[in-house]
Amino acid sequence: MLPDALDAIRALVSGRTDVTVTPDPLAPDAQLIANALAQTIHRAAREGCSYSIRLNAIRECADRWLPYTVTIDRRARTVCVVPGRPVDSAGCPLAEPVSWSRAEARLRCDVRFDMLASVRVNGGDGVVLRFSAGPPGGVRMMPSPDGQGGTHGLVAAVLAGGAASLIGGEAAGIAAAAGYALHIAADMPGYRGCALLSPFCRRRFEGFRLIGPSRPLPGLALAWLAVALLCWNLAGTGPSAVCGLHPLQYWGYAVALPFAAILLVVRADAV
Repeated sequence: MLPDALDAIRALVSGRTDVTVTPDPLAPDAQLIANALAQTIHRAAREGCSYSIRLNAIRECADRWLPYTVTIDRRARTVCVVPGRPVDSAGCPLAEPVSWSRAEARLRCDVRFDMLASVRVNGGDGVVLRFSAGPPGGVRMMPSPDGQGGTHGLVAAVLAGGAASLIGGEAAGIAAAAGYALHIAADMPGYRGCALLSPFCRRRFEGFRLIGPSRPLPGLALAWLAVALLCWNLAGTGPSAVCGLHPLQYWGYAVALPFAAILLVVRADAV
């Protein structure tokens, strides 16, 4: 749980925003979003200070979101907001048309990028963009902390292992690094992905999109495997590991049979 705990701490420390945009889910207005973002950029350029803006996601109901993409065109000096098709909580598009129109706002200053100039606001807590004083009369767009970022990278796993080894020895370090890496691996089958090479590379590696609210069985299988491993580790690895069962019997009853049942259910649903 350490990677998620570090994410929560980082959000508390650096989660303050100067401007928050919450579009109306009943009447979303792309022009309002574009204007608010342009005004924040102009304010940072005019005052020579750092300002942040949170673009909240648009949630129409429990399992329906209205995504939109914000693009800052440095050459044309425009902010463009493009609505997308409705999606469910897992990010899967719904068979419904886009119900609102795109919009643009003009920029009166130069914007330098240290990250991608296009961002998609899909769901969850939205997106936070930060702008600081850059070149004369312009601003610089800075990266903002987000979930499963640098705390969910391989460097963080190595650091966690190194810290644990200083406290509890080599075995504790190996266990901590392996546990941290397994947490990252467990997040990759989802939709958000992780910044595996942070801080050397800002690229976020996309998830495999195997687990989500609309696909509960793969998530159930992963959780079942985690519980089976936990029981195995708590009971030890002797010939009678759990409930007096031989290791082969335990893994057959605890993992192989349930996974076979889940596979049959998945195939039945596909048919």
